[in-house]
Amino acid sequence: MEDQRICIKFCVKNGFKGAKIFWMLQTAYGDAVMSRRRVFEWYKRFKAGREETADNERPGRPSTSTTPEKVDMVLELVREDRRTTVREVAEEAGISFGFDFRSKERPERKASLNLEATTDDPELLKRVITGDETWIYGFDSETTQQASEWRFKNEPGPKKARKAPSKVKVMLTVFFDYQGIVHHEFQQQGPTITGDSYLGVLRRLREAIRQKRPELWRSNPDLTPCDFFLFGKLKKKLKGRKFQSIEEIKVESKKAMKAIPKTDYQRCFADWKKRWLKCIAAIGDYFEGENLNLYASGTLNSQRYISELLEPVVLPYLQGLSTAIFQQDNAQPHVARFVQRFIVNRQIELFPWPARSPNLSPIETCGPWLIND
Repeated sequence: MEDQRICIKFCVKNGFKGAKIFWMLQTAYGDAVMSRRRVFEWYKRFKAGREETADNERPGRPSTSTTPEKVDMVLELVREDRRTTVREVAEEAGISFGFDFRSKERPERKASLNLEATTDDPELLKRVITGDETWIYGFDSETTQQASEWRFKNEPGPKKARKAPSKVKVMLTVFFDYQGIVHHEFQQQGPTITGDSYLGVLRRLREAIRQKRPELWRSNPDLTPCDFFLFGKLKKKLKGRKFQSIEEIKVESKKAMKAIPKTDYQRCFADWKKRWLKCIAAIGDYFEGENLNLYASGTLNSQRYISELLEPVVLPYLQGLSTAIFQQDNAQPHVARFVQRFIVNRQIELFPWPARSPNLSPIETCGPWLIND
């Protein structure tokens, strides 16, 4: 870049303007030209009397987190597991936790990742809800295309006064998905959008999703002991009673908590483990009551295959046999990428099984015996 800085210095000495210098550098260096901002920075420095063309030394060591190798490693980790956390990526790639690799990611790479995700899951975009804010003005000038008119070749164009958007305006926040508008609201006049106000918008969006898109709604099960145990017992003792002050509420709340026997707390933690099992069986969906059949009938997908069979049954059994080899057929849940990654990570040795094979699996012979028994 120093040769370009020498050219800038020469042009400044000859009285050329900054825009002219930048145009001349573009003509001479093409894509290798320094940015317009940098050209004008050096233009100002030489204009102020600087003679040195070498760049100033910068303190600190060079960045090792944004090298092409690190960026490619991070992208590969994200492609392998799109639910991985930033902390896990940082530890795996050997970079500092504060480094945000997304800020260094080029737009075309983001687009490539999005296309790859939609290829892996064709139904992905049908589950996406997107939204943003925009100002709606009392009067807004037409776009060039809207204001265009048909004119004859020699006929002068229409004269139009230049108009600015009116001061009467309101901010619209809108969210939509594959089926249409999910939620919209107009910002109240006066206050600006803050983190707290936007949190309120997201809460109202959450309720709109629950009502308008029930197929996308997944209620989180009550896995926190405070939710499924303590708060319910506490409020049951306080319901129907009227308190005159905040202090009285505090006193009575403490009494209600102390009145819960120790055995109830012990039973709570035993129930907590049962709820984990129910959550796994329900694949994260909300479950009601205590009578949940952990091995209920239904479609066996890759998640259930891992959570209900491989992890609790197959893996502990194989770990007790040092030379065991696991055999399964090529059913869709067995060969899903999610399952294959689980098998590789747990170092389970698979018995090779050809595609479109005849019924060679021993289970095909044992099946009728099990049914008859």
